[in-house]
Amino acid sequence: MEQRNTVVLDDETMRLYTKLRNNLEALNRPDLPLSDLVNGVLKQELAKLISKNVHPHETLGYLNVKHLRQPEVGDNWHERFVQYFVVVAVEGPDDIVVAAYAKLDGRDPGAYRVNRAWIARQVLYARMDKGGDLGERAFGADHCFSKPDDLLHLKEWYSQLDKTSIVDIRNEVPA
Repeated sequence: MEQRNTVVLDDETMRLYTKLRNNLEALNRPDLPLSDLVNGVLKQELAKLISKNVHPHETLGYLNVKHLRQPEVGDNWHERFVQYFVVVAVEGPDDIVVAAYAKLDGRDPGAYRVNRAWIARQVLYARMDKGGDLGERAFGADHCFSKPDDLLHLKEWYSQLDKTSIVDIRNEVPA
């Protein structure tokens, strides 16, 4: 049998949850399981606490891993303020369109359809101490978010981009 952690709710929390379920039922909306609600809110609150109570380099490491595993539109990867590329579209877990700012893998700047393995190859370097939860590799580049105005510009640029000009290099790196 699987062991699960237990959360004890106080009377006020249970009263509010019951009220929410009654309101959802009255509106003919789907029920919201308590575990989904608690996990969703807890994740948000824990992320806030982590960002306030850890060294900035630890937060950066967490963001690097998170965005390497789950790229999002607007993800910028850079090394010491030199931008490598930005994610302009995510069309699937391993179908990602990036705009490269610099020459990468001998390719000129431009739009490329890549996978997460390609991104990993660009932002990771071999580690001498063979540690870390990503195997024998560590981050040579860091993730940063695009500003809201830049994000709008990226989406506009991608919507006007001739999709046939995107070079597909997903098969050049094993997934």
